[in-house]
Amino acid sequence: MILKKSSLPFDGGITGIPQSVAGLDEANVWKPLTAVERLEITSQLDAAGLTRRPLCRLEYAFSIRDCKAVLSITGFGEICYRMAEAWSNRRILVCQDLSHVRTLFPLENGRNVVYCRPDLSDLVELLDDIECDTGRYIEVAEQGHADWLAWIEGTEEILQNGYAPLYEIAGIMPCST
Repeated sequence: MILKKSSLPFDGGITGIPQSVAGLDEANVWKPLTAVERLEITSQLDAAGLTRRPLCRLEYAFSIRDCKAVLSITGFGEICYRMAEAWSNRRILVCQDLSHVRTLFPLENGRNVVYCRPDLSDLVELLDDIECDTGRYIEVAEQGHADWLAWIEGTEEILQNGYAPLYEIAGIMPCST
């Protein structure tokens, strides 16, 4: 809603409300919604002009190509497929500060991602700066693309390293290849 209210060009919206959501209150806990609650949220989003029909894959791909920056907000977890979509399309990835999170991908603010505050309080200002001075951020998009390409070359190693700690915790041996 803060983007919709800003003067920034905004192409996005909500295609549906799941059975459970987080972030509706200060506790930010997952909460199952009743049918009435889902309808109320949908009505509020409709009134704010934030609902949209789902896009087919081609429309979605073109919509990312039309953007200078791609915003990935934490939801089910910190890492999202939208990050890969931004990097693979050489777009500036903007997401909440993830410096406290251990990830397999080498996220680095100002190198391959641009962090905003976790509460999104600086999001409009940051996106406005990207909109007005895109040239300052192009290197972030290009480095994100290069880092993504280098990272996906080692998929087998990534999976092995990513799951090895889980095998240790569970006390099982991984499959041999």
